[in-house]
Amino acid sequence: MNISTVDHPVNSISYPRANILTKTDLFDSSSGLPSINRLVQHLQAKDRLDEQCALHLVNLAQQTLEREPNILVIQNHETRQMAEAFQFKLECQKKYGSMSLYDACMIAFDTLPICAVIDSRFLCMHGGIPPDIQTLSDIEKLNRFMEIPYSGPLCDFLWSDLSEDFDQVDEKQPDFKPNNVRGCSHFFSYNACRNFLFRNNLLLIIREHEVQKDDVKFFRKSSQTKFPVLISLFSAPNECDVYNNVAAILKLDANQQISVVRIEAYEHPFVKPNYGNAFQFGERFITYYTTHILLSLFNMYSPEELAAEDGRQDKTAVELLNKTRLIETMDQAYSELKETNNIVLNLAGLTPSYHAYKNLLAQPKGETAEIRFFCFF
Repeated sequence: MNISTVDHPVNSISYPRANILTKTDLFDSSSGLPSINRLVQHLQAKDRLDEQCALHLVNLAQQTLEREPNILVIQNHETRQMAEAFQFKLECQKKYGSMSLYDACMIAFDTLPICAVIDSRFLCMHGGIPPDIQTLSDIEKLNRFMEIPYSGPLCDFLWSDLSEDFDQVDEKQPDFKPNNVRGCSHFFSYNACRNFLFRNNLLLIIREHEVQKDDVKFFRKSSQTKFPVLISLFSAPNECDVYNNVAAILKLDANQQISVVRIEAYEHPFVKPNYGNAFQFGERFITYYTTHILLSLFNMYSPEELAAEDGRQDKTAVELLNKTRLIETMDQAYSELKETNNIVLNLAGLTPSYHAYKNLLAQPKGETAEIRFFCFF
């Protein structure tokens, strides 16, 4: 089935996150048994960069054991291209020393449902609704057992965004238009959501994909139901240590009452890049700062003092000048590599085709800062 169904009570968590695991997170202090629920909550409250593999394995194990089972829905990071861009592939290689684990995870991700329906009223997904899908039965006809393509309904469910004028009252508002920001998928409008809900006798669409500054956002209400047609939430506090956003979990209790649980922003623990060891991590700093020290020493003399003395060329002085120029070139190269690396890390998830951050790297330096914070997930 491409659509998972679940009844209340239920917690809607928009994006699984991971953090460093400890013994207290793995085992219940009273029984000594693995604490699946506590582990899942711990992982989901953190960022994704260091233990995302463990989170996926725990979620799958929890479903297998049928202990408070999770309903998992595929997201754009559960694709091979995004798994490689956000280091999931590297994590499998570095920590577990085998590509077979990565391949097994990718096969499992290919089987994840596209959407979930709660209480036959709430439709949950990662991105948004596609223009080619009219009914829930159309979703069931899709073949999800594949890598997500760059276009089509599967791409739209994972990569589509709200139109900028979503909350504006305009009956002439187009239902869909191409998403020229990401270079793939579509923008969908209020009219598209309202019509889709009416056709399928649904009340609300719950989605994520875009960081919400204030935990959750309730959009424009339907004139028929007096209920918002769409809710956007994001369950990762302080996404990428950049946004300082408050995260949220949406709860539907036994009385079918909706409430929001807030997760305040906090600074994530430091994790060495690319799962390297301390020596690999320290090498780049040693090189970078040694270059600065040498450059400072050579700059104690002016170029004129180094190039000539009393009108005569000094061989040693000329060599020192050449070395100074070489070190200056190295220093500039390291600075540019650092800047480029930061841009790529912040924008790698902007689009599955990578068009956006390739174009960004070619832009003047002054323009990169304001675009860097436009990153959505």
